Amino acid sequence: MDRYLARRWKAAKGYTTEQVVVVSATRGLYRVASSGGGWYRTQAILHKGILAFARCTCKDFGECKLHGIPVCKHVLAAGIAATQEATHEAA
Repeated sequence: MDRYLARRWKAAKGYTTEQVVVVSATRGLYRVASSGGGWYRTQAILHKGILAFARCTCKDFGECKLHGIPVCKHVLAAGIAATQEATHEAA
């Protein structure tokens, strides 16, 4: 993992459930809090637990990639939330 992605991953893991709001779990739509205030619209679609598609309205989106998919810390935070939701539903 490159340094930029590692920093984004660390930041994404710090998001709370209040900062990542599910808009539509079936469509992978989330609102993720901005560190500067406000919210970003984010989409993170997982296939078999791996990010398959992502997009975000922030300016950093696409500066690094995960599994060849452009990401940002907001997408990573949404992906973490999606993984946790899927684990919760399976239990």
